[in-house]
Amino acid sequence: MNSSLKKFGLALLILVTCVFFYEKGKQQPIHWYETFNNRDKNPYGLYIFDQEVEKLVQTKHLSRFSYAFFTFLYQPDYDTLKTSNLILLAGGHAELDDYTAKHLKAYIASGNTAFIQVENPKDSFVEAFGLKNGDEIEGAFGPRTDGVLALTNESLTKQRFSVKNSLNPRSFEILDSVKDNVEILGYRLVNDSIKQVNLVRIKHGKGELILGSSPLVFTNYYLLESNNHLYVESVLSYLPAHDTTYMHVLKSGEMKESSSLLRFIFAHPPLQWAWYFFLFGLLVFTLFTAKRKQRIIPIIPTVKNTTVEFTKTVSNLYIQSKDYKDLIDKSIVYALEKIRRIYYIDTTVLDEKFVHHYQLKTNKNKADIFVFINIVNEFRQPYFLATEADLVRLHQAIKKILD
Repeated sequence: MNSSLKKFGLALLILVTCVFFYEKGKQQPIHWYETFNNRDKNPYGLYIFDQEVEKLVQTKHLSRFSYAFFTFLYQPDYDTLKTSNLILLAGGHAELDDYTAKHLKAYIASGNTAFIQVENPKDSFVEAFGLKNGDEIEGAFGPRTDGVLALTNESLTKQRFSVKNSLNPRSFEILDSVKDNVEILGYRLVNDSIKQVNLVRIKHGKGELILGSSPLVFTNYYLLESNNHLYVESVLSYLPAHDTTYMHVLKSGEMKESSSLLRFIFAHPPLQWAWYFFLFGLLVFTLFTAKRKQRIIPIIPTVKNTTVEFTKTVSNLYIQSKDYKDLIDKSIVYALEKIRRIYYIDTTVLDEKFVHHYQLKTNKNKADIFVFINIVNEFRQPYFLATEADLVRLHQAIKKILD
């Protein structure tokens, strides 16, 4: 290794070391995006809830699904013979519309329970269940404000739960036509003056829908804030004790985890930079060494005559397939063609005239020629069943009359 290459390697090592210590001491920024992702440990992820949900829900089996919520209901991709719970926590509209409501009603009517928390459900979705989105108030979808959540059932808890620095979600208004089927479970106080219904239970068929508009309280930040975990425990206690609970674990429209082999490297900035330095160093090393090394002169082997090997391979294939009739047919065609090509004798009719002409030109034994002709005529008879012994007999006859 020459001195220039050693200097380059040392410089690269020093650079990588400096970047390593810089990235190690650098504090990672906190992302305040409302992801509602069960794998996300950022403030508005659902990592803590995903880890504790099995303890909070009275169920024997928790099944997570990551495809579209509508697909789950439309297929239907659940056990229709057993009752179950369904949990959805999402921000925005979460693709909830009247078509989703139609299939969700079918799911609930058979005795299942759906628990849905979404900040801003579409009007068509809530209207399908006899509700109406409340009017926007000052601060809704604008600057973040502080709010307070409370439950109407004081036997569960009498406490109030603070939701700080959050957008004001939509409230629910209950139409007169469905008041007998709708129960108010909770409300939200904004600025200590405005009271909004934010949690209701709707009975439909044999089951029910628990619909809320405060999914943020289920995220990592709010579960660790004050006593908000008691609110989550109380709300989930409304879910009946079904054997199976299905939970949607990805925010609507979010990309699934990458299937790339380098996904772990690109998920961590230090590893990502190390990968880039490795590729850069490999490129420079290749450029430096390519000019200093002679290209390898390839050895071109001589072309081999593989005719015999090819013939053996083909013959072995015929023998393995045991197609003796085809082998006998090809042997006869080859033998007669050779007679025509070498001795210029017509082979259309194999009779005494053919034997006489062939014996004069080749001086072969007439008896052997007659044996060959008899075998050929025997093979040409209909319903001839060729065997291995017939193939051997033909081969021996051909050897006696052809050189």
